[in-house]
Amino acid sequence: MKIQPRKRFGQHWLKDESILDRIIGAANLQSEDRVLEIGPGTGILTRRLLDGAQLVVAVEIDRDLWTILNKKFGQQDNFHLIPGDFLSLKPEQLPPVNKVVANIPYNITGPILEKLLGSIAHPFTPPYQSIMA
Repeated sequence: MKIQPRKRFGQHWLKDESILDRIIGAANLQSEDRVLEIGPGTGILTRRLLDGAQLVVAVEIDRDLWTILNKKFGQQDNFHLIPGDFLSLKPEQLPPVNKVVANIPYNITGPILEKLLGSIAHPFTPPYQSIMA
């Protein structure tokens, strides 16, 4: 079964390896990093994040992708999937993270940035770094 990006979620699959390399390079992952990934999609970026971070917290709204993500990464101790809409989450529903690295959905870029820089920013462990494509 081939999964297609859904317009209503603003999905777009990251396919260009050079862009992926640039995102990972900009993230400057350290073994102690706890990373929030918003909209992991099929997990292309997630796989690379898991290789370098202590924890990857992936928030995905698309039910069809939950199974795919759990099959790919569910057995990894440093992977935590939160099914649902990031914009609807309360700060206490997220474990502490110190970086946000994501290929965020286009149609909600503004609201995501507002949430990260506003009311939800306080639970993140300093220093707080955000890398988004």
